[in-house]
Amino acid sequence: MGPSGVPPPSIPMTSTTTLNGVQQPRKRARPSQRAVTMLDENGQPVNATALLADIKKEKAEKAALEEKNAGLRKRVQRMLIENDEVRVKAKNEVVAAQEKAQREIAEAQNQLAVARAKLRLQERGPDAQVESLKKGEADRTALLTTRYRGECRIAAADAQRVLDSVVGMFRTKLRQVGRMSRDSADKSQLEVASDGVRRLAFMKLFGLAHDFAFYMSAAFHSQEPVRHTIEQEQFTELFGNSLCHEERAGLFYVATAPMLVVFDPNADNVVLKCEWAEQNALRDLARTIRF
Repeated sequence: MGPSGVPPPSIPMTSTTTLNGVQQPRKRARPSQRAVTMLDENGQPVNATALLADIKKEKAEKAALEEKNAGLRKRVQRMLIENDEVRVKAKNEVVAAQEKAQREIAEAQNQLAVARAKLRLQERGPDAQVESLKKGEADRTALLTTRYRGECRIAAADAQRVLDSVVGMFRTKLRQVGRMSRDSADKSQLEVASDGVRRLAFMKLFGLAHDFAFYMSAAFHSQEPVRHTIEQEQFTELFGNSLCHEERAGLFYVATAPMLVVFDPNADNVVLKCEWAEQNALRDLARTIRF
């Protein structure tokens, strides 16, 4: 509105009349809006219809692409499910095949065991019996060898004990020779006995065969008495000068060879018999000087 209160000509005024005849001013009309023209980057006007068509087309293409992607996803899921089913089926087939193979192996092992048992039964003929006897004999020989070695070690100690005992008893007998010569009709006979003598100790002491072959023979286990005569050479080697007693200066009573030895395996004792003689060293010395 201008300074005179009159609106400019470009803006028309409108008025209305009320019921009381008073005329009111009319509302000012809005100016008409011009169409907005879109320009591209080069400043040229853009066709809005074509642009809307392109947008609609892109939306359609996007919708089609999403639909296609959805279809692909469903297809992939279906393929994964089918793949899982195939894998499970294959696993089940493998397990079934393994179980079948194990059953077949167990059955084959049972059949093999039965066949071996039948073969062993068939082999129990003369050859098998001979082999069994040989094995038994070898086991027996090994057992007897071990026992023989142990008994030999014991026999060595027993033999020395028996020898010491026999020497002591003979020397006691020789000390009693004076009284024995007066009381006994067979005044020149000496006899001693030792108990607790095992066969191996007896054989070892008196130099009789006691090797492993004899140990395994029936003769070793015989219950018949064993007699042995000790001649001068063996007598000297075994006893030396131990079987003597000095009655007085220069007068000796000595045991002489041969000596009879009797071993009784039933009683495990040994009896030794021999004669004794008088040796006068002074008389022999005087005779030597005289000659």
